[in-house]
Amino acid sequence: MRRASSGPTHLKVQDTPSPATVIRGATPEDIAALSELASRTFLDAFAAQIDKEQLSTYVAAAFSRARLEGELNAPGSTIVVCDSAVGLLGYARTLSDPVPSRVPIRPALRLVRLYVDARAHRHWTGKAAAAGL
Repeated sequence: MRRASSGPTHLKVQDTPSPATVIRGATPEDIAALSELASRTFLDAFAAQIDKEQLSTYVAAAFSRARLEGELNAPGSTIVVCDSAVGLLGYARTLSDPVPSRVPIRPALRLVRLYVDARAHRHWTGKAAAAGL
């Protein structure tokens, strides 16, 4: 797994239970919490738009611990998490290959996922996660 930065990025997240958020590369120890966060934030984002049964089936497969562990270790895959005293508040995943030929800027990354816990909305957590890539 490619590490995007040399160390964690410390950011102040205003008006949250935890004033400090650390943006860091995900580790195998994060898989359980990442699975829970990914499932919950995806449900928050799409529950009103997708059939409940289809959504449950997709979430169980897409955000299982085994699937996320595979994504964490996949070549060209980078996952960063927004970690705080209250737990993971967000995450982002990029892929470095293949980048579509229509993207003229190189090197380039493809942003695959960027989700933020509702508790951290409007507190720059998503922007911080993207900056950590």
